[in-house]
Amino acid sequence: MAMDEKNLQPQSIPVLISVTGKNRAMDNGDEMDAVKLMTMGRLSPVGDGWRLDYEETDPDGGAKQKIRMDMQDKRVTMQRVGEYGTTMVFEKDHRFEGYYHTPFGNLRMGVFATRVYWKVDKGQGQVELQYQLDMQGNFSAVHDLTLRFAQNG
Repeated sequence: MAMDEKNLQPQSIPVLISVTGKNRAMDNGDEMDAVKLMTMGRLSPVGDGWRLDYEETDPDGGAKQKIRMDMQDKRVTMQRVGEYGTTMVFEKDHRFEGYYHTPFGNLRMGVFATRVYWKVDKGQGQVELQYQLDMQGNFSAVHDLTLRFAQNG
């Protein structure tokens, strides 16, 4: 009797996601920018971790960005696909270097994570990231990114 391969594939579930992002300049510690959004996404088991897929819409220009966040062990990897794309790897006390792709060219980017926490339990969970970002070798800001998600439906 042949096994149905569909039954062997991990199942994703629809989730409602709340994303909160805050950016602070290092010199004065004042909050420069805060972004909050709600969106729908999908949560999937992947290997020994989880994958969260969702889409963000820029409130100013309406541009859409597909986001894929992989959570495994003590690491979170985030890929942004769209007009402004990048891959960032967050691992506490480690520096990641990559590129931020824009329609105007590529920018060198560095990420140093000071907090990396994620938890998934029974179709809900959260991701908390705090990191320093530099662009083209110049400090940009300290970012706090929090995602909370729960099964929808």
